[in-house]
Amino acid sequence: STEQFQLTEEDDEAIVTQIKGSDALREIITFLRLRTGNDFSSYKQPTILRRIARHLQIHELDNIHDYLNLLRERPNEVELLLHNLLINVTNFFR
Repeated sequence: STEQFQLTEEDDEAIVTQIKGSDALREIITFLRLRTGNDFSSYKQPTILRRIARHLQIHELDNIHDYLNLLRERPNEVELLLHNLLINVTNFFR
């Protein structure tokens, strides 16, 4: 059977608080730039934090360091996070 769970805003906020200002957060942003060529250093930090927090929840990880390790081990996850962080141009101009 497929187990389904919902990600709540409260969960997001708890994780965001945990990872804000973390060295691992800076490492993720640097890792993405090196791996994909996209520089997210000028993106709004709350947006980046929420998107990364969502990925921690999806993978049921306890901390951002575990997520950084996951990014290093799974190139597909890098692409998924990149897609999640990029602004959808079609939606942007609506």
